[in-house]
Amino acid sequence: MTQSFISMIKSLAVMTVVFGSCLTASAVNTVTEGFDNFKAGWNSSWTAWEVVMPDGWDYVDSNRAYSADKDTYKTKAPSVCSDSNNSSSYLITPDLEGDFSFYIRNYTKSYQAVVKAYACTFENGTLTLGTELGNKTLAKTSSGSPSWEKVTFSAPTAQGTRVALLISRAYFDDFSYTPYEQAVGPCLFVSDYASGSTCDLGAVCEGATHTFTLNNSGQAELTITNLGLTGGYTFAEGADLTTIAAGASANVTISTPAVDTIGTLTIVSNDANSPYVINLKSTYKAPAPVMVISAKELNFGKVRTDASADFVISNTGDAELNVLIVSDNEGFSVSPTSLTVAAGDKDTVSVTFAYNAEACGSHTASIIVTPNVGVADTIAVSAFVIDPDLWTEEFDDNKLPDGWSIIGTESKWVFANGVASASYEPNGWLVTPRLAVGSGQSLTFQARSKQFGTDVKVQYQQDGGAWSEKLNEARNTQSDFETYTIEGLEAGNYRFRIATENLVLDNFEGFKLAPVEEPSDTIVPVEPTDTVEAVRDTLYVSYTFFYPDSKNNWQSIIDTEQMEVITKGDSIALNFPNPINGNSWMKGRKDDTGSIVFTNGQPIAKYGSDNAYYCGTDGEKLTDMTFYYNETSDSYLCPGPILINSSTTAMSYWFYFVNVLISKEEPVSDGIHTVANSQQTKANGQRYDLQGRRVAADSHLKLGLYIINGKKVLFK
Repeated sequence: MTQSFISMIKSLAVMTVVFGSCLTASAVNTVTEGFDNFKAGWNSSWTAWEVVMPDGWDYVDSNRAYSADKDTYKTKAPSVCSDSNNSSSYLITPDLEGDFSFYIRNYTKSYQAVVKAYACTFENGTLTLGTELGNKTLAKTSSGSPSWEKVTFSAPTAQGTRVALLISRAYFDDFSYTPYEQAVGPCLFVSDYASGSTCDLGAVCEGATHTFTLNNSGQAELTITNLGLTGGYTFAEGADLTTIAAGASANVTISTPAVDTIGTLTIVSNDANSPYVINLKSTYKAPAPVMVISAKELNFGKVRTDASADFVISNTGDAELNVLIVSDNEGFSVSPTSLTVAAGDKDTVSVTFAYNAEACGSHTASIIVTPNVGVADTIAVSAFVIDPDLWTEEFDDNKLPDGWSIIGTESKWVFANGVASASYEPNGWLVTPRLAVGSGQSLTFQARSKQFGTDVKVQYQQDGGAWSEKLNEARNTQSDFETYTIEGLEAGNYRFRIATENLVLDNFEGFKLAPVEEPSDTIVPVEPTDTVEAVRDTLYVSYTFFYPDSKNNWQSIIDTEQMEVITKGDSIALNFPNPINGNSWMKGRKDDTGSIVFTNGQPIAKYGSDNAYYCGTDGEKLTDMTFYYNETSDSYLCPGPILINSSTTAMSYWFYFVNVLISKEEPVSDGIHTVANSQQTKANGQRYDLQGRRVAADSHLKLGLYIINGKKVLFK
């Protein structure tokens, strides 16, 4: 295959003097473009993209896929090279007609060369793709150098068209084509139909139309002296057409009769090849509607309220369509129940499911659509009514949900984009609220690994008892959620916790929220005859929480959260936070000073196989937990540690709180809280001076202003 540019040889046939004649392509008109001067790439200074195309060619580029390359078939002259998976950079040929061919080979042994050709227009820099004329994919080369392969496609004849070439991972060279030569005189060509060809209109109703486009591809005006129809066909438009300018086109539309027929469309003009005859054929079809329904089923999914969905009835026929729409289940209603749809039109039907909280479970129906012509069609509809008391959580509020808690480093969990996402924290857990489990009930949730793969671990705790493993499954690295089910538990109240190791969680559903734990058994009136009612309130509790990490190094969290409080006379109960089951009730009484004293050793739950208790300490022994009242700020402070302890007599320091402050309003960082002189020797705690230096813990509190839990506290 030669790479030299072959000059165009134009051999024009002798044309008639009168009116001229249509030129037709011949072998002597063939041109081969070898791309000897093709250039595409960075210029010599590497500052700009430049393209040099052969005469008559254009280049449309959005990703700069092409470049010039010297590794061609025979010579060292450049060819077109595309080493990318190109999807939007095109070479655009000159006007051509008939067969065209080129050579292509794989860019490397590792890739398959692909080329696609489209008829196109290119005007004012805008490329519009038309019909695909062909495509070719080469097989990979197992050994040796990739070889060149000749490819041939065909463009419409008797009217010029440009071709857009899309080339991917290929070398492309030696494009041979026949340039389109415009006739000197008028030249008639009817789009899609050569003279003497047949147009079969198929089975059509009376009055069906078909449009023919008449093109004058010559250089002189085309004069039409007669437009004729036979076989019962009539003109709908264009019967009065008399002239078509050079290079222009015009439409003629015919209408079909109400019988099976054959006929002709004859165009007599000043084209040297006149007359132009197209054979016509059609079969009569009586008009009728055709019903098309947009859906075969409608699934409302899980619902907690009325739900609706639409489907569309289209009439693709050529007569009016009348339909009746009926539901076989009164729980699913339809509107409207009847429709009239004109030919070529469409209309919408709504299906509504009536929610009934007492009818939990699956519901189905059939929507039957019956047309006036043809057979009935059926749409299957379904809905699942969720128990209104069923507990669900989808993390849509993008924060730790109410009733949930975290054991471990809270910052390891992120609530965003409608999911709960955890970083690596081997001893950390996300804990659900307290849930009531009935016999035979189940809980489902979705989980996926974020990156490295992990185990989906779930443990459960019944009524504050020990944690037991319920689920432990390996999860591979992948982005899809998988549904997990917790079932087979005996009836009771449970909390569940999920390991925080590299997980994403969503869509918890099942069981019910358990009733709020009431400490009524320990909240008693001061006097046996006292009739004071218990008062429930929500206060703020701020604290510093200490816990050991996986390497037994102490870590701390400073936090403020809301806490439920119940008072009855001088008795009080706090639903105090803890890392084992979220919150547990701690019960106490107000003393004569207004402070609240909570007896040492208040039970929480099981931690592993051991019992866990709330305990106070003075640093040497366990003590009661005392919250000192500040009348000015109407708040309570317990600066000394509150332990999560395994014993009521010996300190174990599993976890502990310090600087616990309870207030009606959320504490602010610049507030100053005071503790009375008489209370100084009753507490012990960790604090910092105003220069940020830690003050050593003693058996008593020294007077002065300190920073505790990010707040100024005055001991006086």
